[in-house]
Amino acid sequence: MLTVNAFVYDGLHGDVLSFQKGLSFIPFDDDEDDLQSTLPGYIIRYDSLGLSASVKGENESTLIPTIQEYINQWIQIWNRDNSSKERISQTIDLHSDLDELLSSSLLSDHKVDMDSLKSFIPFESTDAWKALQTELDGIKQPSPPSMPIVPPKPIYKEPKIRFSDSLLFRKKSILRSAQQEFNGKMESWNRFCERIEVVKAEKLSFHALEMQIFEQTRLDIHEKIEAQRHNYQADQDRYNEQVDVFAVNYQGRQRDAVERYVGLILERSVYPSVFPVNRKWEYNRNNLTLYLSAEMPHPDALPRDGSQSTGLSINSVPTELYTKQEFNRRYNDVIYKALLRNLHELFSGDHVGAIDAIQVSGWVKTLNKGNGQFENITIATLFCTREEFSKINLRQVDPTLCFRFLKGVSAPELSDLIPIPIPHQFSIRESLDRSTPKVLEPMDGHANLAGLSIRELGKSLIDLFEKEFRLMPGDIKLQQENHDGSLEAWGIDPEPIRGGKFILQTRKSNQTTTVSAVKELFGSMMHEGAHKGILITTSDFSPEAYEFARNKPLVLLNGSQLLSLFERHGIVARISFREAISLKSWLS
Repeated sequence: MLTVNAFVYDGLHGDVLSFQKGLSFIPFDDDEDDLQSTLPGYIIRYDSLGLSASVKGENESTLIPTIQEYINQWIQIWNRDNSSKERISQTIDLHSDLDELLSSSLLSDHKVDMDSLKSFIPFESTDAWKALQTELDGIKQPSPPSMPIVPPKPIYKEPKIRFSDSLLFRKKSILRSAQQEFNGKMESWNRFCERIEVVKAEKLSFHALEMQIFEQTRLDIHEKIEAQRHNYQADQDRYNEQVDVFAVNYQGRQRDAVERYVGLILERSVYPSVFPVNRKWEYNRNNLTLYLSAEMPHPDALPRDGSQSTGLSINSVPTELYTKQEFNRRYNDVIYKALLRNLHELFSGDHVGAIDAIQVSGWVKTLNKGNGQFENITIATLFCTREEFSKINLRQVDPTLCFRFLKGVSAPELSDLIPIPIPHQFSIRESLDRSTPKVLEPMDGHANLAGLSIRELGKSLIDLFEKEFRLMPGDIKLQQENHDGSLEAWGIDPEPIRGGKFILQTRKSNQTTTVSAVKELFGSMMHEGAHKGILITTSDFSPEAYEFARNKPLVLLNGSQLLSLFERHGIVARISFREAISLKSWLS
């Protein structure tokens, strides 16, 4: 009897078991009039796809290749059907998300709880503690030594004296021989016992030494645990204190604090997948106004079929497309909802009233077919005060009419991508470092080096190498910081034989560091008269870089080696460039 497990399902997209559940094999009835009815055969069916076929052969083994061909064809049909359903499902979900773009935001609290930024994670929950505890548990207590067994002490037994021995006067001789034999046994037993005592003493002495080493090893690890616990708690306290400072500065409407608080609000707001995450913002403390510029989805990023509005199900195929007028109205609705959502989240999230007015603008990246270059054009802008916005009931407004009511500026049809004048020119400081928000992450002992600025990373590495070389704080001097994500410092290694002046270069990148960087470091060494060069990268080096550094006073530390060096000094870190918002200290 054939089963679904007798066949292969190569090229199947999705769960094999789901496909197998719809596949059935029905044997032919033996009482058919057909002369071939006595041949073994099956009707194979896939009811959900509306497919069936009849297969006969000399035996079941000859049927398998033919049935496998049918299954391979049906797998392709299954893949197309499931792919179409998946696309429809994704389109329906996207339509739903866009419909609820504004209303879903009204259900959330956008205030940032400052205490939630603090770290209350105990040291016992960190990987550093777990590693030390594993090391501690791995130390086995020495077992007591096995001692040699002492043989039983000899016992003197009176010899039997026969009557004839007494008559022949041999009694004394027999007794003397018995006594001498016993004395010999006792002497041997005593010597054996003495040797056993010596062995016991040696074993006990060795066991005592093992126990001493065991206790000292455990004591060393306990001391290391307590030292790291103390450092962790101190770092955690300092971190929490900085959160308190951040809260005070935000309440005092300090520009940096307000801007970073806004970054926290924006970072926590999740938009549909078609929305880019490029945003810039700037706070003017003089007039308490926040200027926000956010990238909006290009018209081509929105679906042009009306799956959601026409009530299509996943099993149906969308055939109706929006008319141009319907799509324009849909695109306007999405953009205006996004602008109103930004106003709502920022005004409601600003619980201390640091923001009295917001100017929010939406821009789109599009291709200028005149010069073949991509350009960023502003298509809509809106200025609103807190007082004006408080009088609007977003649950009942029409986004387009609300945008017009608030005197927003845009072309009638946003999908035409007609640019409007840029409402606000961001300062140089803003444009350099506002592409992604700086946020505070709860500290869990896993500092993300990729999330630090090059200056922050440089300071951390200087502190690390001052510990490594046993230098006093400040003995390593920062020399220069470059815009390409590199940093250079120098110091003096006090080691009497291999020490001397060294140059430390750092390159923060997720790309392989090439040999040119190593040659650049070697050139700096020659120019500065340094004895050693250390090049650090958060990624790795090319084979040519390692080859050039061979037999030269150069030390190349890649990302994994750098993490090991941090761990050696009690700091657990990671390197993750995939995190859009990672552990960036707001104390830059």
